Amino acid sequence: MNQIFETYLQKIRNTAVSEQTEGTSRSALEDLLNAFAAKAGANRIGVVHEPTRQQGFGAPDFKIKSSGEILGYVEVKAIGTNLDKELKSEQLAKH
Repeated sequence: MNQIFETYLQKIRNTAVSEQTEGTSRSALEDLLNAFAAKAGANRIGVVHEPTRQQGFGAPDFKIKSSGEILGYVEVKAIGTNLDKELKSEQLAKH
């Protein structure tokens, strides 16, 4: 488990924080989510990057599914973003 996180951290350290945007670390996060999915449930858990937009719900950055059921959504934000403010945003309310 520690190796999964270490690999993720190593990937995001490749870009200086001052140069990171919301999209900079998406591939590293996708790898992290897929590694956890593989460890937790082999083929049963799927990670969908940029799933199809659904009317009235918006489009999260990732959708996590298991056996056809939605387990949750992941919304990516740039390092340093005020998450307290984001939790109250219209974007997250849609998800």
